[in-house]
Amino acid sequence: MRWELIDGVANVRAHSAAWDRLWERSDEASPTARCEAVCRWQEQFHPGSPLRVVAVRDGEELLAVLPLASHRWLRFATLPSNDWVAGGTLLFDSAADPMRLAALLLEGFARLPLCGGVLRGVPVDRSPWQAGIAAAQRLGWHQHLKPLHAVGTIDLQSSWDDTEQRLGGNYRRQLAKAQRRLEAAGQLEFAILDNFFADPDRPGGQRRSADTDGPANQLDSNGPSPPRLSSLAAALREGFELEARGWKGAGGTAITQQPGLLEFVTRHAASLVGAGERPPASGVRLATLRLDGHLIAFLYCWWGKDHIFTPKIAYDERHAECSPGKLVFCWNLRDLLRDGRWRQLDMAGPLADYNAKWATGSYNLATLVLGKPGLAGRLLVAAFSARHRWRQWRRS
Repeated sequence: MRWELIDGVANVRAHSAAWDRLWERSDEASPTARCEAVCRWQEQFHPGSPLRVVAVRDGEELLAVLPLASHRWLRFATLPSNDWVAGGTLLFDSAADPMRLAALLLEGFARLPLCGGVLRGVPVDRSPWQAGIAAAQRLGWHQHLKPLHAVGTIDLQSSWDDTEQRLGGNYRRQLAKAQRRLEAAGQLEFAILDNFFADPDRPGGQRRSADTDGPANQLDSNGPSPPRLSSLAAALREGFELEARGWKGAGGTAITQQPGLLEFVTRHAASLVGAGERPPASGVRLATLRLDGHLIAFLYCWWGKDHIFTPKIAYDERHAECSPGKLVFCWNLRDLLRDGRWRQLDMAGPLADYNAKWATGSYNLATLVLGKPGLAGRLLVAAFSARHRWRQWRRS
């Protein structure tokens, strides 16, 4: 067992098969942690900087990887992930000794021409990161941990009846009332698209939701797909254009308002489908709600192994009083629960009042600042610790 450094996107791609086998053996379910998704992220957001990966190898197999996005003028690394698109994270072979893997990764990290790392979005409750934090402390690395927020999860091994009981009668009546209002306004259609292939231009079909008491008019799985939903690219464009008509568009933060970002998100989604794999290890799922043919709610999901992630949701704010976002989330969840092959839904965003009622569990995210042993690493951690305290003081 030894550590090694893999420098540059081209060299990282050469290890994609071993990387994805490691992902399969790891406890990480998000397909954004697979090799191609990480490489695409680096090419989009840091095209002029090298992607550096610290890896632990045993023979031909990778046992651990830590992808690091380096910056030209900053002497620290970050994880290849941001608010737009989730990216790479720490991967450990679940059968290996996590403390030994962590120590080897830190030994390789110490050889990089950096003073440390500012790693945002670290799931600090998970064993690989806990082992990394413990090993860093033992080896004399400087640390600062800044909590960010909790992410809600839903147990998909339970039943829809149990979920309804947990939501409570008042909340169920609110959803039923919202549905009746929309049905009174026109033809309500709920559809799920989830049989995409790796080619984003290959038609993506849809099937009837397993929901039997949802909207009266659901799209028939035996009929042809509407032209505007005939491909992954078209479906994503329509959904993110809906996002841009809401509060994100007013604030200038919608995906379609960022040059080239929608095209990247489409390519990124295609890379998650799992080209050539049968059965696929990951994929994309879209849930839509339409009123008289017009899209009023859109839920973008990706899945890996037996976990579903819901990173993006948008709804038509002109129908806000009818809660179309809650309805599309509810009916998508009902379909997943009745399907029976899924283990967990990850809300992939902060746990807040609007989604806490659905959650059956949660995990915590934090920013982990690691400084190498020595003065430079100490100064890096001290600077970010001071910045955190100053921001807290300003808010208070």
